[in-house]
Parts: sequence; C-alpha cells; structure tokens
Amino acid sequence: MGWVYVLMNPSMIGIYKVGMTERSPEERANELSKSTSVATPFFVIYKHQTHYPKELEYEVHKELENTDSRVNSNREFFNGDPSIAIRIIIRLAKELNPAETAVPNRVESNSWVNFEREAFEYLNGEGDKLEDTLKAAELFRKAKKLGSKKSSLELIKLEDNESWAKTDESLNILSTLREAGEIEASYLLFKHYDYVGLISNSIKLAKEILSNSDSVESKLVEECTFYLAEIAIRRCPNYGYKTILTEISLEESESIIQFLKAYQEELISFYNKRLKALGADVSRIDLQYGVFRELGILSTLGDLYSNEILKNMGYNLTKEQIKEIQTDDYCDKAEEIYTDLLERLRI
Repeated sequence: MGWVYVLMNPSMIGIYKVGMTERSPEERANELSKSTSVATPFFVIYKHQTHYPKELEYEVHKELENTDSRVNSNREFFNGDPSIAIRIIIRLAKELNPAETAVPNRVESNSWVNFEREAFEYLNGEGDKLEDTLKAAELFRKAKKLGSKKSSLELIKLEDNESWAKTDESLNILSTLREAGEIEASYLLFKHYDYVGLISNSIKLAKEILSNSDSVESKLVEECTFYLAEIAIRRCPNYGYKTILTEISLEESESIIQFLKAYQEELISFYNKRLKALGADVSRIDLQYGVFRELGILSTLGDLYSNEILKNMGYNLTKEQIKEIQTDDYCDKAEEIYTDLLERLRI
C-alpha cells in the first residue's frame, strides 16, 4: 500500500506537486519543507491511498503532461489548477482498480483549508498578523481556485467594497452558490434585490433564508423576518400605510403574514434590539424615525396574530391612528407615543 498525493507551497504560486510515497504524505511534505531552497513549508491538499501507488502516479503524470502543465520533465511539479489533478487521481484510481474506491483508509482533504484559514487571519488581523484586506483577497483567490465556496463569497464582499448592489459577475457566482445550497449566497442576493427594488426576488430569498434558519445566524433571521413584516404591512394599502414604493396586493400580503406566523418571537427580539440601539443614543434621528414608523407594523401583526406582546409594543394603534401618525403635523397620539418612548429609552 502507498499514497499518491498533491502538495502545495504558498511560496510557489500557481504550482503544485503530484507524487507518491509508501510513507505518509505528511512525512513527505515535512521532508521537502526542510530544504533551504523553499521559504515556506509544503502542505498536503489531497491524498489517496492505493495498492498501486507507482502505477497511479505514472498514469497521472502522463495525463497531466498532455495538458502541457509540467514545469520540468524531470520534476513532479505542475502549473495550473490542482483540482484538475485531484479529479484525474480519483478517476484513474477507479480505472486501475474499480474496487479501490472502497478502501477504508482512503483520505481526502479540503485542499483550500490552509489558504482560507490564513485569509481570515489577515482579514481580521488575528494573532501576529496585521489586518490586510489585499493579502486576504489574494489568499481567498487561491482557496477559491481550489474549490472553496466560502472564499468565493468573501471575495465578492471584498471586491464589491461591501456594496449591496452586486456586479453581473458577482450575481452569476452568487446564483451558482445559492443553487449549491450556500445560504449566505442567498442572503447577499436578498440584499442586492432589496437594494435595487426587485421586491419579488427579495421576498422569495428572505423566505428561503428563514426556511433554513437552523443554519443561519440569528441576527440575519431576525432581519429577514422584520423585512417581510415591513413589506407585508407597509407595502399593502389595506393597513393604513401610504408608500411611494412598489405596492403588493392584499393576497400577497396575507401570504407573507401567514408565513411569518411561526416567527413572532424573532419579530419581538428584533424590535427590542432596535429600541436598545436607540436608547444608546436617543439623538439619532434615523433610529427615531425607524422605530416610530415600525410601531404600526407591530400593532397590526399583533392584532392579526392575537399576540398581546406585539400589540403592546406597537401601542395598540388602529388603522386610523397609523394614518394620522404619518402626517407631517404630529397628531395627539403621535405626540403621546413619542413622549412615552423617550421616557422608556432613558430608563
């Protein structure tokens, strides 16, 4: 028994090594790393245990040579994407011995792990590394090339400068990742379509994120929950709100409201956090406006769900009062609520 392996070295950009050993690939990587001619250590990105290591290595080298990727005919180094070599190893191993894929000691490693880990260290300035987004992006690109979906997402965030409006190229990548089940890609698409005003897409994506809430951060779940609540109530003229934005029908609104019935606790949590943020700085006009505007959403949903907590948080506003509060000249109810809110926030 032996191994056919693929090694990489951060100092050798775009180059990888395919070799065989009857020891462990990690031992071979350590052995190569001791050379004074290499600045950084080699690491194993893939290893396959086989009864025919020499024969498999020979066939893999021969196929890679046909792609003109071999650096030197006397060396085991190749240019290009190492995932190509990994796929060749898997295929040829099966052709040499169809039963070999059942060998219990066969091990595969995620080839991008080391690059991705170091990228996050530079991105966040962890350990002795300085925060360096350029270096992080360079490492994310290497990890992406090796098949890391997470790195693809991080690159989009970095290269689009954290803008919610994505480029066509980024949208294509995000759509592919979403289809592969990457829920963070769904969130980035949700934010994009919300930003550009394509409401039908953003509603579908927000529902998709909530339907996968077990694998999503709670703050994103709460954000999507309140987004849908706001769409359902503020974009539908039946509940007293006036809007210059795209309206939705009562039927569409009722569908969202029914969907959100299971997320009432998330609505309450989100709004409590909004109040806490406003309490930290009651002078912030943007938060004042947002919290004040959202009272009617809470009150309306509380009434529809028979949820006293939501109704009380929304000051039990009626449809007529919701209409009045939106006028330029504050009505008595608006003044009463505003005064009470400020007192609550100062406690």
